[in-house]
Amino acid sequence: MSECTVPTARDTDPYLLAAAMAAGAALVWSMGVMTTRLATSADSWQYLVWRSLGVIAIMELLGLHAGKPLVVLRFLRGGLHGWLAAVFMAISATAFIYALKQTTVANAVFLASTAPLCNLILGRLILHERLTAAGIGAIALGLVGLVVMVGISFDGGDMSGNIAAMLSSIGFAGYSIIVRKGEAGGTREIIGGYATMCATLCGFVVWFNGKPFLLPALDISMALLHGVVFIGFGILLFNRAARTVTAVGLGVLAQVETVFAPVWVYLFLGETVSLNTLLGGGLILAGVVWLALAEAARKPPTPPLPQAG
Repeated sequence: MSECTVPTARDTDPYLLAAAMAAGAALVWSMGVMTTRLATSADSWQYLVWRSLGVIAIMELLGLHAGKPLVVLRFLRGGLHGWLAAVFMAISATAFIYALKQTTVANAVFLASTAPLCNLILGRLILHERLTAAGIGAIALGLVGLVVMVGISFDGGDMSGNIAAMLSSIGFAGYSIIVRKGEAGGTREIIGGYATMCATLCGFVVWFNGKPFLLPALDISMALLHGVVFIGFGILLFNRAARTVTAVGLGVLAQVETVFAPVWVYLFLGETVSLNTLLGGGLILAGVVWLALAEAARKPPTPPLPQAG
């Protein structure tokens, strides 16, 4: 009998608590859009240097607490799969921050949320996984959502951000493919590794462009808050929830981030959401949830993937 069972009445409270923690993790991650927007003096590369340093610091602290210190060093000594996974996560994180700086938050998060659909396509092309009718339908729904969302706004800045958001989703899908192909290592090691890559690459770009590393205190504070608290605390909640909630449940609950990110900037920064963004984003979310539920009915849940934040 499969170990993945439906929670009983006796298990309801712990299961609901774990589900609330998963949703809470996504809610915490969604607040990162606020710090990104509030760091007005920092460009994407400068912001990512400081955010990455924050991520490295919290991963090292978590590793020390777990009795496994020197997280980054252990990543550097790891295998090829771990390195490839970190590369794809670094691409995803860098592209997403760039998208937040260039286009609307709603466009960035809705387009980045297509990662499960990209994962389905890459799984077919690289792993030769069979596409189900539900998978094809979810992809089609997502594509319609993309056309509705970005097909009307081909202006330079917005489109570069839209493309970056899509690249972010492709990067995370690539990461998930690497995880399925082989052992990529632990969550702390991968996240510490991708943060190290981000800090190094973005630091080089900042230096090459002749821009300062030392930013106004507000910008540094926002970037460190994003890396240490929002990513670090979110990962703690998510990993704890992953002990109880199935991967499919985690995937659906993670969409809380997509829903709330535009809400924060609307409430606190006055950034409105266009009708075509709402309609297109709704179609994308519908496709992602449909895919998750169809996969749950088709096969036992697989272990959850670490989140980049």
